[in-house]
Amino acid sequence: MPAAPSLQISLCSAESRDYLVEAGTLVLLIEGSVELTDSPQWIADHYVALKRSLQPETPFRIEVGGWIRLDARGPSEIVLIAPHSLALWARAGECLRRWLGASRALGGPIG
Repeated sequence: MPAAPSLQISLCSAESRDYLVEAGTLVLLIEGSVELTDSPQWIADHYVALKRSLQPETPFRIEVGGWIRLDARGPSEIVLIAPHSLALWARAGECLRRWLGASRALGGPIG
């Protein structure tokens, strides 16, 4: 995955793409139907790549970095969020909460 904090992906029905991701990357299905194949790993004496169906608007965290595959079952929108950008979004959310709280405390309009 590029060094950008997030990557938005549009897939057509039956389209597959491979991405190199870091451990901790979040995969978020915005809409559609997608099957994610994890980076292959050794489990006991077997080399296994686990597959899972992603649920819309439910983030999935990649535990082990490597190549993943996204297989669209229909037109789909996905976002990959790099782990280093998560702290940035958390700080931005906290700033917004403080700003909204200060605005409400002053009785002023928000905006």
